[in-house]
This record gives sequence, structure tokens and C-alpha cells, in this order.
Amino acid sequence: MSLRRSRLASPVLLAVAGLALAGCGGGGGGDEGAYVKTYEGACKSIANATTEFAGSAGKLQTEIRSNPEKAMGTFRDGFGKVLDTFGDQMQVLADAEAPKQWEDFQKSVSDAADDTEKGIEQAKDRLGDLKTPADIAKVGTAFQGLNIGKGMQEIPKDLAQKAPSCSGLGGAAAKA
Repeated sequence: MSLRRSRLASPVLLAVAGLALAGCGGGGGGDEGAYVKTYEGACKSIANATTEFAGSAGKLQTEIRSNPEKAMGTFRDGFGKVLDTFGDQMQVLADAEAPKQWEDFQKSVSDAADDTEKGIEQAKDRLGDLKTPADIAKVGTAFQGLNIGKGMQEIPKDLAQKAPSCSGLGGAAAKA
């Protein structure tokens, strides 16, 4: 079975972008420098995992033709790694202690953390449903209903400027 690279990567990137959009956040009364550093590091980890996965998923085209079962295993493992990284870094963000100007934003991140963790676990459970290359096209819709980052505020513009790895993650628009 032959799939064009864009047909393979597009649904994957949409699903990962949805996760990334949900995953930027950061606590109360803390040091601004430490908070920004925590935030930037966590978002950079998410971005790196997403980029690595997108690159490996794009290279599966040849393997899908020769060994679709192995390719799907590689795809599931890679997507699982993105979900694990996202979950781990989401917890880092939820535990961060924000300075006063970002307390409301931090509260929204912390409040969303438990539901996000449950959503990630549900997504990981659904990875097993991806058995054939045709299933990859269903990735976006399969993960739409999951509660990942629901209720989280948009990234404040000044925080997004100080933590640039988060400012464009998933195409998120920083609020003014």
C-alpha cells in the first residue's frame, strides 16, 4: 500500500498539534525567571518530541510498503512517546509556581492537569486501534473527543514572548 508523505503526516501533525496546543501552561507567587525557564524547557521538550515524531512518521512511507505491520508498530511507539512526553511536561507545567502576573493562567493549567492526564491515558489506549496505514488518516478524529487541556487559558502574550518554544506550539495564538 502506498501513501504519500503528506497524507501520512497531515493527520498525525493535526493530532499532535492539538496535544501541543493543550499543553502549554505554567503556578502562584514564584520567581519570574525560574517560571519562564521551566515553561520554556517543558514546551521545548514537547516541541522536540513532536518534531522527532513527525520526521519519523514521514519516513515510514517506504516501510509501510515493505512491512506495514512493523511500520504501524513504529508509528504507535512514536506517537506513544509524544503522548508520554506531553503528559510528563504537562505535569511539570502544572506544578510550576507562577509569579503574580500569570497566576490566573497557571491556575487554568493546574486545573486542567488531571483531565489532561486522563485524556492522555485514553489516547494511549486508543493507539492499539491503529493497525493499518489507513487507520493513520483517522488519528485526528479518533483523538478529538479527548479532554486534553480543556479549560486552559491561552498563553499570555508576554509569557509567550519570554518562552518562545511555547509561543507557536500547535499554532497557538498568544492573547494580548
